[in-house]
Amino acid sequence: MKINLSNEKLPPKYKRHGQEFYLDPIRKRLVVITPEEIVRQKVISYIRHVIMPPEEMICVEEALAHYEINSRQRADIIIDAYNKPCGTINPLCVIECKANDIMLGDKEKDQVFSYAKKLDCDYVMLTNGTEALYYAKDTKNKITEIKQLPKYKDMLKGAYVVSKKEKPLARSAYGSLGYRLRKYRGNIIGNDTPLDKAKAMVNLYECLLDTNHKLPKKDYKMFTLIEDYGLRELTYGNASGGQFPGIYRSFLVSYEGNTNFVSLNISSYWTSSKPDSSRTFINVAIDSDDSSHHALQYSVDSYMEISNKVCSFPHTGRISVGNIGSGKIVELRTDVQKKYPKITNGEIFMLGTLKNDRLWYIDDKELVDFIENLITYALIRDDYRISVKKKRNQRSQK
Repeated sequence: MKINLSNEKLPPKYKRHGQEFYLDPIRKRLVVITPEEIVRQKVISYIRHVIMPPEEMICVEEALAHYEINSRQRADIIIDAYNKPCGTINPLCVIECKANDIMLGDKEKDQVFSYAKKLDCDYVMLTNGTEALYYAKDTKNKITEIKQLPKYKDMLKGAYVVSKKEKPLARSAYGSLGYRLRKYRGNIIGNDTPLDKAKAMVNLYECLLDTNHKLPKKDYKMFTLIEDYGLRELTYGNASGGQFPGIYRSFLVSYEGNTNFVSLNISSYWTSSKPDSSRTFINVAIDSDDSSHHALQYSVDSYMEISNKVCSFPHTGRISVGNIGSGKIVELRTDVQKKYPKITNGEIFMLGTLKNDRLWYIDDKELVDFIENLITYALIRDDYRISVKKKRNQRSQK
């Protein structure tokens, strides 16, 4: 939910060796001004003036080791409470601050929840200065999302108001996709994407958001779907340094003895020097052992075709391999022909076709086939990347 920190005053600025610093009111020392520090200082002001704990109970950039926890981690802000019966000071609330351009996704939630578990805090706050998430420990010792962080005196009493759960997406009629497009243009759907393709991508995006329908759990040809995990707020990067934050539909899959998350997302991406110019991509992300990344970025504008009320999704096989550069399409084609020949005719890769005359649902046969193809193609592409990097390392060691 939104948080308004615009009225919170920042500390005085000072310069040293050409660099700007804040004089932190809690730590009583100069700290370098960074995007994250700006948010942290506004949150400190918010805590002091809205939550109102005693100032000596506010700790900033506090080492978890100070609470006799075997960890080198530091929490942005911890609010303590005095435990009178025990005569001890215990952590009551932990707060994690991120820069404005960081989305509050699962990775960020996992980080602050990890702190909360180690500290045994009753309250949690996660914010990037414009959005904020609040949590409290309920009577069953489970973390539940709450409407806002209570005042300090109320936190001491264990008070909170539970946040209302959002209802599952209510799908609009097929004929209103053009109207729904207004909501997504420039954000989810690229400004340059032609109208017919843009409306189809609204259909696909809302299909992914619709958790009333699940991808069937079963053994597919190349992988086993363990669970349709639903929606996660995530951020992935690509080889060129682009960032793709957003809502992803995630699937927990088993592939060649390994369990991975594979996630699908629709997003717009700025692709030229022209102001407000952007295209639409279907992104397939994989969380592997050493990285979380986009295994496939499918340019809807470049590849997708619409004819006779049928959407087709061909692909040339273009692939990048980290900092090595472009991979060889002919080698990828050979791998696909060996492992999953149904999507290639020797020239192009055909990822699926969808009838463009109705709403799409993730458990429709056409959608099931399409998503199976996307996931499998992404997994094979990653296998190919790994093989190329391995060969390069072997050559460098000779």
